[in-house]
Amino acid sequence: MMKKIQLASASSLPTADCYKIPDGADTRTSTASALSLPTAGNYNTSDATDSRTSTIPSAPAVIFDLEDYRPALETPSNHTTLIELVAEFETDERRRKIIEEARKWSVASFYNKDVDTIRTLRLKKGWSQSRLAQEINTAQSHIARIERGTENVGINICRRLAKALCIDMNKLNEAFENQEDANIKRSRP
Repeated sequence: MMKKIQLASASSLPTADCYKIPDGADTRTSTASALSLPTAGNYNTSDATDSRTSTIPSAPAVIFDLEDYRPALETPSNHTTLIELVAEFETDERRRKIIEEARKWSVASFYNKDVDTIRTLRLKKGWSQSRLAQEINTAQSHIARIERGTENVGINICRRLAKALCIDMNKLNEAFENQEDANIKRSRP
């Protein structure tokens, strides 16, 4: 639900208090006057070097509270999501092999010069995140967080990852370090 809050003037600068108006509260009172903020009109901005006077326009300010806004994420009834389509294709052995080969091709084509990360090791096997999650008995979202480097992984998950990806713990540690380095490079401007 979106709430429209109108303040007395454009000079009524929003503060944290402006955004949290309880349901049923009287929003006709100026937040500016309640917080002793400047209102529209002339005010002096003079200092030792400048003696100009500024005027703030008296147009009302409007703040929209979009905190409760959630976009519609439902798939129309006559459509199929990509995840559902791939899952359906992977139930057919011939299509599953084609998709696995496509994943292997993508890692060879696009990640060939990159160092190994959990993602590249998974793609080299031709697996989706869901398939790896199934192999190590966890959720796909957990694998996504591991690949992004936002998940602290315990020793039990490390052992299962190493076993599923057919690598030793040293190679797994190297993949985690490579992922961390890639995330640091990506975050720099």
